[in-house]
Amino acid sequence: MKSHDGKKAPKGTPTDERLRMHMVVTPGGCWRWTASIGNTGYGRIMLDRKLKYAHRVSYETFVGPIPAGREIDHLCRVRACINPLHLEAVTPQVNVRRGESTGARALRRSLCLYGHPYSEYGTIVAGRRVCTACRDAYSYLYKQVPYAEAMRRKKAGIPVVDLAAHFAEQVVA
Repeated sequence: MKSHDGKKAPKGTPTDERLRMHMVVTPGGCWRWTASIGNTGYGRIMLDRKLKYAHRVSYETFVGPIPAGREIDHLCRVRACINPLHLEAVTPQVNVRRGESTGARALRRSLCLYGHPYSEYGTIVAGRRVCTACRDAYSYLYKQVPYAEAMRRKKAGIPVVDLAAHFAEQVVA
């Protein structure tokens, strides 16, 4: 079977040669995979009658086995890159944190919406990182609102507590 770049490796071709056959070196130093690429942007290669990710095969071929519990992270952020110098075995947490997802960007933030620094360990509530100062202020302000008024505001879709106004008053004072 031919790959998308039209090249076919003869039977028994060593893996390192097969990888080199289906790549192009870019000006940034990436080894861009030119054969089959999946809909997620990662290169794919058939080895031992199994479809595998080309970057993982490259890492295992040129660096060594991928440690248990580790994923391969593209330091260059190019999913089709198979350059072993651009690949690093990291924990899933590190891989996510380095990414560009909304959650990864939020984890890299050091200040909350109102400018308070997140604590060193962060405060996780219901799967979200919450600023301790904002959480304490919200709790204090919420307790100041009579129960009936809080329920009226909730039913009307009005926030029970306005943290922006509270912190704006503190800046002025």
